[in-house]
Amino acid sequence: MFLIFDKNKIIAKGKLKKQKSDNVLYLSFGKMGGLYGENKIQIQNYGNSMNEYEHFTQCDEKYLSFIKSE
Repeated sequence: MFLIFDKNKIIAKGKLKKQKSDNVLYLSFGKMGGLYGENKIQIQNYGNSMNEYEHFTQCDEKYLSFIKSE
C-alpha cells in the first residue's frame, strides 16, 4: 500500500506493484513509476511532447529522488 501526500492532504493512494528485471527493481504506484535502489526511489516527474504527463505540478525538476531517512 502507498500514500502520497501534499503537505497534510493525501493526493494518491493504492497498491504498490513491484517488478524485477535485470537486477533492477521497478515500482508502480498508480500512474507513477520509478526505480528503486540504494534506499532511493527515482521517478520521472514529467514527459515530453509525445508522452505528456506531470506528477508533481509544483516542482519543475524532470527527475525526482526520494531518499529513505533513518
